[in-house]
Amino acid sequence: MKPFRGPESSSSLRDRPSAPDPLLLQAFARLDKTALGVAVGAICALTFWGVTTLLIAKGGRVVGPTLALLGFLTGFLLGWITAAIRNVIIAIYVHIVVFRATLAKTQTFMDDL
Repeated sequence: MKPFRGPESSSSLRDRPSAPDPLLLQAFARLDKTALGVAVGAICALTFWGVTTLLIAKGGRVVGPTLALLGFLTGFLLGWITAAIRNVIIAIYVHIVVFRATLAKTQTFMDDL
């Protein structure tokens, strides 16, 4: 018994160039880093908000200990805000140093003229 090969023979399939599947092209396309970060952050924030709202709406006798874990969130956010402020200060300092170096280089070039 011969195996079923479909309407086309295997030799004609080898000769024909195959176009990539559009779904594969879309799946493996380069992703925008900022958009991906914003999307993942938004999903995580909405999930966190939804779970907290569900706990509050559920109520019951013992809601406090579960929501007490949110106290760690304050320290976490404070650490990230402190790191962001530090990074902005360092970025300003680096820009000032680079500007002064460029200015000094230009001044030396003007002196040589």
